[in-house]
Amino acid sequence: MDNVNQLNTDGDALGDACDPDDDNDGIADEQDNCPLVANANQTNTDGDGQGDACDPDDDNDTIPDANDNCPLVASQNQTNTDGDGQGDACDTDDDNDTVLDVTDNCPLVANQDQVNSDNDALGDACDGRRRRRHRGRAGQLPDRLQRQPGGRRHGWRRERLRQLPHRRQRQPGRHRHRRRG
Repeated sequence: MDNVNQLNTDGDALGDACDPDDDNDGIADEQDNCPLVANANQTNTDGDGQGDACDPDDDNDTIPDANDNCPLVASQNQTNTDGDGQGDACDTDDDNDTVLDVTDNCPLVANQDQVNSDNDALGDACDGRRRRRHRGRAGQLPDRLQRQPGGRRHGWRRERLRQLPHRRQRQPGRHRHRRRG
């Protein structure tokens, strides 16, 4: 067999033109998904027929592995919330607060303490429905929600009802709806 350029990729005694395994990884070139790069495990993450060892885009997301912040997980938007160089699609702690995303009650907002005052699914750091503390007095609720003397708590509903105009009282003998006879 002609081997004009005398190429011998694996450096054994046989040139590539007559060598059944050019990369010497134990997989014959006909079955090898990277015939010129040794890859005995034949890993092919994206299933495109080209092994990861010689595939420039292992996850097939159109972003070359050299520029991809998740080279083995498809992620075209390349979001990296915590700026650690690893994209959110493959980062187990997106906010870098040392609490893994699977147990983090705010996976995109750092909150190592995991405080969740209203006991819903979201932690206080990312829960828009939590009660806000009064900015002027640290650690206190707004005045209308403070406990009043005698232990009673006047919430906004009671306070708001007091401010509404009184409804007109029904007059005796008048009914809201006519009765059918």
